[in-house]
Amino acid sequence: ATIRIAGERANNLGSAPESAPGRDPDELEAAAERAAEEELELAAAVEIAAEVLESARDALAERELIAAETERAHVAAVRAVADRREGLARLVGQVNTLRSKAESVDAEIARLTEAMAHAAARGEEGDAEDNLQRFCAILVKAGYLRRLPDRDFTAEKSPAGRSIVHAGTNHHER
Repeated sequence: ATIRIAGERANNLGSAPESAPGRDPDELEAAAERAAEEELELAAAVEIAAEVLESARDALAERELIAAETERAHVAAVRAVADRREGLARLVGQVNTLRSKAESVDAEIARLTEAMAHAAARGEEGDAEDNLQRFCAILVKAGYLRRLPDRDFTAEKSPAGRSIVHAGTNHHER
């Protein structure tokens, strides 16, 4: 039995070994090299994609900053326009108020001028003087005179009185 086992071993050793089942080692080595090259190419592609992504993120952050600054500038401009409109509306109101005051002062000047003329025509010196003083006070209040006259005078007897009357009647010409 031992002889028989030794004979079988000798036959087995003498014969060419059968090829191992599976792939050829040279093919496996070539496939491994191709896989390594492909891995290097993919790693390079991933690195390039990462750089492109980082560049895109930087560009996005920069554009977001520009957009935020532009938005702030836009909001400031809208506020400025609103403030300007409000200011213009306020000025229009002030102009209308001043126009109304000027019209009422003009009407009062016309009324007092007429009253002075009637009083002067009737020779009522005292009433004319009172009317002139009221007239001058209204002119001071309206800003046409800086202060009331220091002395008494009437429109008929004094050149100063006549100039005040003329200043009141020529108000529209200014």
